[in-house]
Amino acid sequence: MLFRFIFFIFLVVNLYSSQNNSRSLKSINLSSVNINGKNIDLYSKSYALLIGVSRYKNWPSIESIPSELENIATVLQENEFNVKTVLNPDSRELKFVFEDFINKYGYDEKNRLLVYYAGHGETINGKGYLVPTDAPIPEKNKLREFKRKSLNMTRILSLSREAESNHMVFLFDSCFSGTIFKTRSLPKISKKLNKIVAEPVRYFITAGSANEPVPAKSVFSKLFVNSLREGTGDMNKDGYITGRELGYYLRMEVPKFTQQTPQSGTINDYELSRGDFIFVFNSDSSSTEYTKKKVQHATPHSQGIKRYVKAGAIKEYNKEWNYLVVTLDKPMKVNDTIYLKVSGEYYPVKIEKIQGLKASVVTSNYDENEKSIYRVSR
Repeated sequence: MLFRFIFFIFLVVNLYSSQNNSRSLKSINLSSVNINGKNIDLYSKSYALLIGVSRYKNWPSIESIPSELENIATVLQENEFNVKTVLNPDSRELKFVFEDFINKYGYDEKNRLLVYYAGHGETINGKGYLVPTDAPIPEKNKLREFKRKSLNMTRILSLSREAESNHMVFLFDSCFSGTIFKTRSLPKISKKLNKIVAEPVRYFITAGSANEPVPAKSVFSKLFVNSLREGTGDMNKDGYITGRELGYYLRMEVPKFTQQTPQSGTINDYELSRGDFIFVFNSDSSSTEYTKKKVQHATPHSQGIKRYVKAGAIKEYNKEWNYLVVTLDKPMKVNDTIYLKVSGEYYPVKIEKIQGLKASVVTSNYDENEKSIYRVSR
């Protein structure tokens, strides 16, 4: 089976100090981050390696890859990464560029490194492979040659363990077996950053499980770019986007547009599973932080209101994020107001996202015993 396979490695360790006033997501001097009143040293420099294989000798071409990498390169440059792009490497070059990148930048624990692979991938007996331009189709008489020319995930895992960079995140836009994961459950998202984020991590995100189809034009890569540029990956609305938040966001959003369910998790190594990768979101260009503060300080809305009527029901509640998904009885728009009933009082909440009759909101005023939402009838 052929798999479209985008492999994204956040080898995260150092982030450039930023004087750039670019909009949306922004790396703002992460060399020292204040967490719970203490300055935590994280990053000093950022490097990104983008690898795209769109033209093959034996596999179908994937014409969308060059433009996808251009979009990814742009959003990373906006966030102060030094970006190098390698297109259509053969088997020798594919292996060389990975090892060369690690050798140059992976032995400084303060470097934040990002590697993104776009191209075909294959899973054989639970093992994943990145496919270079000259690899054959893995048929019986070509299986040994395929394994010799392709880049085995075992080698990538070995490089990640050999490196001394603190933070490494791997992301595959492909159907992948998931055997690299320590856990395949949803990542736990903290309400705010804590000092544990500075610990080492090797984090993986894949676009789907084994045997799930991958579209020729990547939904996964578009949502990845949007999550960083628009801040939609900032799930707990604290001004940061972590690797775990990104994994959760992609798992929630990708299935809405394609038959994939992304998986994410750390590798099976305690010492390399504790930290997290960080982007800083520039709240000046987003209403996210304003919305959060407004909700946190919301007061009962009763004056001038004649009556409240039910508008739908709570479908999902995430305690970590105070994040609700509700179903509506009629269409509403982003920024429209609904009301949560808590201890007999009605609290206004702004709708942040709409899809059909499903809406998402963030609130601190939620009673788990109250399973309905309301609107005002005058």
